[in-house]
Amino acid sequence: MRVNAYSLNEATYDKLSITVTNGKFHADYTFIQSGEQEKVVMEELYSKLVLKTMDFGRGSVVRGYIEYKSKCKQGCVSQNYLIEIRGNFVVIVK
Repeated sequence: MRVNAYSLNEATYDKLSITVTNGKFHADYTFIQSGEQEKVVMEELYSKLVLKTMDFGRGSVVRGYIEYKSKCKQGCVSQNYLIEIRGNFVVIVK
């Protein structure tokens, strides 16, 4: 299962992708600054995923909670740029 959460405004594009495979998960964060051409490299500091079900069949409703924290290693205006994402989500498997 893959869940994508997006945020887009005039200054930035943010995307958090959560992939769950064989009972394990991986979170990947993409950050693009407006007008910037340099590749932004983020270092994951912490991630936690809680799912209410592991039934990922077509049409299933999956509810969960994500915590994700990373910092910029390269390409940000500030090298101390910190990302923190926390929240509940609901998805319908297609």
